[in-house]
This record gives sequence, structure tokens and C-alpha cells, in this order.
Amino acid sequence: MTDGEESCGTQGDESNLADLAAARARLLGTEVEKARDANIRTFVIGAPGSEGARGFLSELAYQGGTALDPSCVHGDDANGNCHFDLTAQSDFAGVLRDALGQISGKAVSCEFAVPARASGNINVQYTKSGGDPICFAEDTRPCDGGADGWQFAKDLAGNPDPTHVVLCGPACDNT
Repeated sequence: MTDGEESCGTQGDESNLADLAAARARLLGTEVEKARDANIRTFVIGAPGSEGARGFLSELAYQGGTALDPSCVHGDDANGNCHFDLTAQSDFAGVLRDALGQISGKAVSCEFAVPARASGNINVQYTKSGGDPICFAEDTRPCDGGADGWQFAKDLAGNPDPTHVVLCGPACDNT
């Protein structure tokens, strides 16, 4: 949760605009990608004061795999709407509680990296601690459209990403 864009940079000087821009670029171009590679999604909440950073915060949520809608506005547009924007409501405590509730329901990820040694044909199975392996079938229907099994994750352009699989529906719920 933030009240705006990067304000410290690497040198801690709010007036050093080049340093702030470099910190922002590193966050978007390196850190979010490293987190996604480690199966960590970036949820973004804009608190009052963040109105001028909507585009940046939406880009952060979009690249972090938590965009509120795949076709949301992100990037340098001041009207970005990919993140949880709590700036326009009068009941901050209420909308924060709602946003945190939505996030907590999505925070457990069912996306997993495919081992580097995979040869292209994969089987997906999950073993609970001390339990028997559960094998999942590939299901290419949308996860929010009734899929129950696994599918390749999607990259930012919506294309299949063969380096990650996603469990959908009951397959995700039972892991």
C-alpha cells in the first residue's frame, strides 16, 4: 500500500529526479519480474495521496500479475485502473477492509514454475505432505470459466508461457 510513487530512490534524496526514475525503472523492470519468477505476485493498493501515480501503480499491479482486469489501463496514463485505488471513497477503513479481503482470497497462488529440465511434454501432479500424488489433466478453458486442471500461464501479452503452469478451479482449491 502506498500514497504514491517512489520517493526515496537509492540515494534517499526526493529532489534527485534521475535517481527516483532509476528506482522506478528498477522496480518495474527487475524486481517485479524477479518476484514473478519466484511465484510471488505483487498486489498494489493506492491510498489517498496516490492519485498522481495511478498509471505507475497500475503498471506495477499489471506486471505483478494482479491486474483487476486483463484489459485495464496501465503505464504512464494518469487514469490507470489495474490496482486497488482507494482514493475516491470517503470510508477509507471500509474500502481498505474490502480490498484486503479480495487480496487475501487471491494471494495463495496456484501458479508454479516448470522445472528447467522439462522437455516440452509435461505431466502435472501434486503431493500433499504425507499423501498420495494427485495427477491433473490439462484444461485450456479459462480458469474463471470452469477449468479444472492445469494450463500454461499467460505472459503479459496473453500468450501461453511454457515456463509456468497454473492450476485452475477445484485443482487449485484442493492443493
